Amino acid sequence: MLRGMGSLINFLVLMVFLFVGLAQHGSIPKQLGYGIGIPLAVVAMILAFVRFRQRKNNGE
Repeated sequence: MLRGMGSLINFLVLMVFLFVGLAQHGSIPKQLGYGIGIPLAVVAMILAFVRFRQRKNNGE
Protein backbone atom coordinates (compact mmCIF):
# COMPACT_ATOMS: atom_id res chain seq x y z
CA MET A 1 0.00 0.00 0.00
CA LEU A 2 2.97 2.27 0.56
CA ARG A 3 4.01 2.50 -3.09
CA GLY A 4 0.92 4.18 -4.52
CA MET A 5 0.18 6.27 -1.47
CA GLY A 6 2.47 9.13 -2.49
CA SER A 7 0.70 9.51 -5.82
CA LEU A 8 -2.68 9.37 -4.12
CA ILE A 9 -1.66 12.07 -1.64
CA ASN A 10 -0.41 14.28 -4.48
CA PHE A 11 -3.66 13.79 -6.38
CA LEU A 12 -5.77 14.65 -3.34
CA VAL A 13 -3.76 17.81 -2.69
CA LEU A 14 -4.22 18.81 -6.33
CA MET A 15 -7.98 18.30 -5.99
CA VAL A 16 -8.01 20.42 -2.82
CA PHE A 17 -6.30 23.27 -4.66
CA LEU A 18 -8.64 22.87 -7.60
CA PHE A 19 -11.91 22.96 -5.67
CA VAL A 20 -10.87 25.68 -3.22
CA GLY A 21 -9.43 27.76 -6.06
CA LEU A 22 -12.60 27.44 -8.09
CA ALA A 23 -14.62 28.42 -5.03
CA GLN A 24 -12.48 31.48 -4.35
CA HIS A 25 -12.62 32.51 -7.99
CA GLY A 26 -16.41 32.22 -7.99
CA SER A 27 -16.66 29.53 -10.65
CA ILE A 28 -18.48 27.27 -8.22
CA PRO A 29 -20.36 28.21 -5.03
CA LYS A 30 -18.09 28.64 -2.02
CA GLN A 31 -20.06 26.18 0.09
CA LEU A 32 -19.62 23.49 -2.56
CA GLY A 33 -15.92 24.18 -3.11
CA TYR A 34 -15.05 24.26 0.56
CA GLY A 35 -17.43 21.38 1.28
CA ILE A 36 -15.43 19.21 -1.08
CA GLY A 37 -11.98 20.70 -0.49
CA ILE A 38 -11.85 20.51 3.29
CA PRO A 39 -12.70 16.78 3.58
CA LEU A 40 -10.19 16.02 0.81
CA ALA A 41 -7.55 17.95 2.75
CA VAL A 42 -8.33 15.97 5.90
CA VAL A 43 -8.04 12.66 4.04
CA ALA A 44 -4.74 13.76 2.45
CA MET A 45 -3.34 14.73 5.85
CA ILE A 46 -4.37 11.41 7.39
CA LEU A 47 -2.79 9.46 4.52
CA ALA A 48 0.39 11.55 4.76
CA PHE A 49 0.59 10.82 8.49
CA VAL A 50 0.04 7.09 7.92
CA ARG A 51 2.72 7.07 5.23
CA PHE A 52 5.12 8.93 7.52
CA ARG A 53 4.54 6.43 10.35
CA GLN A 54 5.01 3.45 8.03
CA ARG A 55 8.25 4.84 6.64
CA LYS A 56 9.50 5.67 10.13
CA ASN A 57 8.74 2.16 11.38
CA ASN A 58 10.49 0.59 8.35
CA GLY A 59 13.64 2.60 9.03
CA GLU A 60 13.55 4.63 5.82
